[in-house]
Amino acid sequence: MYKIKDIVRARKEVLEGPFQGVIQTHKVDAKEKRLENNPREFLKITYPSSAIKRTLERIKEKLSGKSNQGGFLLVGPYGSGKSHTLITIYHLFNNPSLARDWGRRWKIDIELPEKSRSVIISTRRYDVDHLWEPIFKLLGKYDMLSKIKRFPTTDQIEEIIGDDTIAIFIDEIENWYGAFDPEKQAHLIEQNETFLEHLLEVAADPTKKLFVFITFLEEKEGLKKIFNRTKPMRIDVSPIEEREKVTLHRLFEDIESVDESKVETVVEEYINAYSEPIKIDDTQNYKRRMKRTYPFHPLLLDTLFQIYEAAAERQDIRGMLNVLADAVRDTYERKDLILVSDVDENAFRGIDLKLIEKYEFDLERVKDIGFA
Repeated sequence: MYKIKDIVRARKEVLEGPFQGVIQTHKVDAKEKRLENNPREFLKITYPSSAIKRTLERIKEKLSGKSNQGGFLLVGPYGSGKSHTLITIYHLFNNPSLARDWGRRWKIDIELPEKSRSVIISTRRYDVDHLWEPIFKLLGKYDMLSKIKRFPTTDQIEEIIGDDTIAIFIDEIENWYGAFDPEKQAHLIEQNETFLEHLLEVAADPTKKLFVFITFLEEKEGLKKIFNRTKPMRIDVSPIEEREKVTLHRLFEDIESVDESKVETVVEEYINAYSEPIKIDDTQNYKRRMKRTYPFHPLLLDTLFQIYEAAAERQDIRGMLNVLADAVRDTYERKDLILVSDVDENAFRGIDLKLIEKYEFDLERVKDIGFA
């Protein structure tokens, strides 16, 4: 019988660690060794989700003149992949040669300018009163800061952009925006709202090659009003149907070219065993799904999706990855399929302690029952 290691190749960081399940925008310019600041390695672990492909298509439309809109909102709940999508587009802009290679790998026609300027801002790193200050500084436009009175005007932003192609990436904007005191800092809120509105207005100008990408949880009403007026392109990064592919690609190398005959052998044995005592309504459909999610049992992925979707702050794929990476490491050389029982329940204590305690009680109660 095949083992998992005979069929799929787990990524080195999954087997040897440390596995980096959380992607953080403020680490893009960090000095330590990270995925975020290594464009080549980052793109290797990035699956071209529909959100990424749609964003690239809209960028192409702006550059070709088919569309005026250069503003983008990357929306989704906690842990759905907003930061990952943001960093992906940032690296593609900054590395046109790597972008072409990555595009060929996935049969995507990527058309990005050979020369452009990109800046990325995470408010976890920049705690500022005025959002435009770190942006203008990173663009090397220090002289413009002394010309600003209350907020940058559209003319000043257009002067900064000039004839260049510039991409501005902003992450965690709601944490920063929500930290202002509406009573004591109303003037700062108004100044920053005006700047964002002006920035997005320039991004929608057909004569300017400005792109603005903002991750957004859709929780802050003040920001919603600005975005409703300027109407940036809304990109949902959390389509449910892609979660399995994104997860598998993050944990395994070349998972898309796995030996189907070996997977078929393993799956067939499980399907045959399920004839008794488990009844499956549509055996062929279930078999196809088992092959698609290999080396994970579909029930394992469904269970984890439900757990993390129900969490107080949804973590979705981000929350699942560390749990699944541990399961892969533990079963890689000794099992043929990863089941729900292969996951360490202690990983969920922070989500629902009472549920875990009930699970442990039930597990002890049925341990001597066949098929339990």
